[in-house]
Amino acid sequence: MTQFIIDYRKTASDLVDPYISGTTYSNSLGDLNEKGLEKLFFNTLQNMGLTGKVVLQRIENSGIVYNVTQDSAGTITATPCP
Repeated sequence: MTQFIIDYRKTASDLVDPYISGTTYSNSLGDLNEKGLEKLFFNTLQNMGLTGKVVLQRIENSGIVYNVTQDSAGTITATPCP
């Protein structure tokens, strides 16, 4: 369990580090943005052995609901729900 927490913190730190990830996964305050949170979420699921067993949905301020998925290449895609 301790190694899992260390890996989680390392991944989160790497995602907000502009020298490692640029500004793709963080906002101007240095916090994870939605892409960073999604990447961290899927990375955590993979480390827990839960890949493909949990569904992530994102609700925009406009009320639109998206299913967020990750393909085998690691690309994260948000698809509007019907």
